[in-house]
Amino acid sequence: MIKIENDCVGCPQGCINCGRKRVPHWYCDRCEVEVDEGELWNVDGEQICEDCLKDMYPKVTADDADDYDDVYDRADYEYDRWKDKEFEDG
Repeated sequence: MIKIENDCVGCPQGCINCGRKRVPHWYCDRCEVEVDEGELWNVDGEQICEDCLKDMYPKVTADDADDYDDVYDRADYEYDRWKDKEFEDG
């Protein structure tokens, strides 16, 4: 989220309207850590920092290869089943 905050330093000569009374600050909606401008991503209506984004979408690892192989095993099974049915029908 972007919050407008007062960063006034209380100049000794009085306010010179430098713009520090309304300064945007960027915060992650999940961890609420302040980040640099442009370091938030819009995800499902939330503004998320890079660390939270990585937590939400972990990297693919070698352990994920088992799931990948299962898809092809299932496809091979379905193809063989279809082929057998075609052979029986004619």
